[in-house]
Amino acid sequence: MTIAQEGAIRNRVARGIEYLEKEVGKGWWRQIKVTKLDMNDVNVCIAGQLFGDYFSAPFFGSVFNDDYNEDAGDKKGVSFGMQTPSWAFNSVRISRRDYFEALQVEWVKKIAVLRKG
Repeated sequence: MTIAQEGAIRNRVARGIEYLEKEVGKGWWRQIKVTKLDMNDVNVCIAGQLFGDYFSAPFFGSVFNDDYNEDAGDKKGVSFGMQTPSWAFNSVRISRRDYFEALQVEWVKKIAVLRKG
């Protein structure tokens, strides 16, 4: 993975954390079981663990939609570094498996930092 790809993933997760703290509330990360976290599974991804499954998230269909344009600075879909449409990994030019794996690693790192306070 290139430095630019790693940076894009770090930025997406940071925006996701910012969004969750604003919309879900401080301490949302206490509900995440990192040992069960799988960013390629709608039931145990970040949104899945918070809301039962990705599609039950209250913001599904508004925040997570197919109108995303990262170059335009749009903060939808993949920009929050959560479960994403199938095309999302193409924007960082890596395979779907590698994309979700990198997202998961970054989420786990950031949640560990949040837990340390």
